[in-house]
Amino acid sequence: MKNLAGVANASAFIHQELLAAGISEVVHAVPVRGEVPTNITGVLRKDDVEFFTFVRAWYYWSVDGMVPVEIAWEMYNDPNGRNDVRVAGHCGCPPPEDPWVRYYDEDGNQLYPAEQEAEYRRLVKKGIAREDRAIRFVTNPAAEATRTVVESYNIDTAVGLKLFVDTLRKHGLVD
Repeated sequence: MKNLAGVANASAFIHQELLAAGISEVVHAVPVRGEVPTNITGVLRKDDVEFFTFVRAWYYWSVDGMVPVEIAWEMYNDPNGRNDVRVAGHCGCPPPEDPWVRYYDEDGNQLYPAEQEAEYRRLVKKGIAREDRAIRFVTNPAAEATRTVVESYNIDTAVGLKLFVDTLRKHGLVD
């Protein structure tokens, strides 16, 4: 992908990349302050609810949204997905497993290891962490989870972006 850092007309490139990947919904908002001067964000929805957002960085796409771990593995096992669709944005291209996945219970609480609770309480007390998050501390998050997901990706190529979008659609995660 073209490096769009500092490119004045980056929005035109970004819009074309989104369309080529099958992302037709483009949100125009306040220009993003960052590497790429644009006001465009791509969105994929399911039943009118926003599930995935796509923000262009200098040579890659940053994607936020919950991908079930089984689908994350499917993308990772694709030759293009393994190197172009990076779990948690990690440049080492790790597989979708600990510590890059997140665990949730049936009520939507994010699960964390019990040994992290004291540190979390300390950070809340200092005002660094927020206590209003839906979380639970448990002995074994992986064992107690009803849902395991990858919450973010960096995608380095047009082929990887298309693979990501097509895989989400194939599994009915987006319309």
